[in-house]
Amino acid sequence: MKDDTGTVIDNLANENEPGNALAAGVKDGKTVKFEIATKINLNAVAGGSAGTFPEDEGMPGVPGVSGLDYGIAAEITTFVELPAGVVTLGIACDDRFRAQGGPIGKATDGILLGEGGLELNGNTATGLTKFFVQDAGIYPVRILFQDNGGAAHIELASVKANGDKVLVNDLDNGGFKAYRVGVAPAKSTRVAAGKVPAGLTGTALTGVTLSESTKTVTADLPTTGTSGFLTITPSVTIISIKNEGGKLVIKYQ
Repeated sequence: MKDDTGTVIDNLANENEPGNALAAGVKDGKTVKFEIATKINLNAVAGGSAGTFPEDEGMPGVPGVSGLDYGIAAEITTFVELPAGVVTLGIACDDRFRAQGGPIGKATDGILLGEGGLELNGNTATGLTKFFVQDAGIYPVRILFQDNGGAAHIELASVKANGDKVLVNDLDNGGFKAYRVGVAPAKSTRVAAGKVPAGLTGTALTGVTLSESTKTVTADLPTTGTSGFLTITPSVTIISIKNEGGKLVIKYQ
């Protein structure tokens, strides 16, 4: 974190205040890192009942070496086991959060899942973010959390079909399982575009889109009786080409 002059601010988090972490924190440059094996239901004051879930656990690093328990900025990284289909995650915090998924190894590459509290100061920000999971699996999630002053807390939950919330990694109550360690994918550089290869005759396909997550390329159908072309770079192995709802749909692996 930097001040308004661009100078990096000293980190006042106290590595000897583990809160609900497994052990004392480890310094890595200006960062202090902790590992949490349970759930994200954290409060600067352990035992509080902010947000939806009571009995908040102590927030690692707090109070800081200055003795303060506010003015907190943190990054939470976890790998969550998600089912296929529409998933809803719920985040509540004081004051602000931003959640990303997918290629989170680089902040600018992560897919924005949701954010809240940008307009708040001293109030609880709540956000429900819905997204579609093509295939069941373990997916990386990154949450940036900031407390501007006063109370500080954050919780990470999922929402069941009946509307009930359950903390992520609360396995006894049906929460999604989460892991402390995993590998975030790199941002895809694969692209598809309508293009006629040299030496061939036809038209470049229009309306071309590529989804690396579903390994699918779609395009407008070529005019009847003509040949349409597109390119996929880097190259892939095509497993099917179909007309689905008036669209050309290509599946690859």
